[in-house]
Amino acid sequence: MWKRILALGLAFCMAALFAACKTPEQNPNENENDPTNGGLEDAAPTVVEGGTIGESALTWELKSDGTLYIKGTGEMGEFDVNSAISTRQPWHDYIANDGSVTIKKLVVESGVTALAEGAFQGCINLESAEVASTVTKIPYQCFSRCTMLRTIRAKGVSVVDDFAFQYCAMLTTLTLSASLCSVWDGAFFEIATQSGSFAVRLAGTAEEWSAAQDKMNESDEDDFEIFEEGNQTFIEALENVTFVGK
Repeated sequence: MWKRILALGLAFCMAALFAACKTPEQNPNENENDPTNGGLEDAAPTVVEGGTIGESALTWELKSDGTLYIKGTGEMGEFDVNSAISTRQPWHDYIANDGSVTIKKLVVESGVTALAEGAFQGCINLESAEVASTVTKIPYQCFSRCTMLRTIRAKGVSVVDDFAFQYCAMLTTLTLSASLCSVWDGAFFEIATQSGSFAVRLAGTAEEWSAAQDKMNESDEDDFEIFEEGNQTFIEALENVTFVGK
């Protein structure tokens, strides 16, 4: 009898020891959003900074993922991009920032009708830009020296001013309006020098593009012309243009 009691006691001790050493089963839904626990979802981007843009009716908002939003109705106004005071771009501190947040993507929302000269000049970490079709012009030096800019969609733009995209060395894809009527000197100076390829897409139809070309050929006004100086890469890309929806 005592041997049977001893055996039962031993079995009980072994079971208790196994239970103590067993790793607790983890709830598969527990801490799934915690990045330190291999979360399935990243936290939603938060607003880093923002505010009104000068005296305009527009606002800006920079998110923690590096996306800069331009919102509102109307024109952006003017900046002194070389100024050290408040007349420069309100997002100036983030255009070449090596810290935790820098401008990587631009979204200009519908309702904005005009950008400022030099608005995003020198945004060296900007990789892509989405400009609403309510904007019809890329002004002087607007994206100048955005050396990492690869793609820009500006489906409403029919006018590109001087040096608007100069030194965009990584630019590979540009979308403009099929009603394109004017590209000024040096607008695309030294673009795509590092990307090795460059493609132009026009939002609209081949008929619209043909009509725009006819208007440029028939007009004696400088406002309807694609100037060759500094724009050779762009002009060559127009020979293989792709048409996309508006």
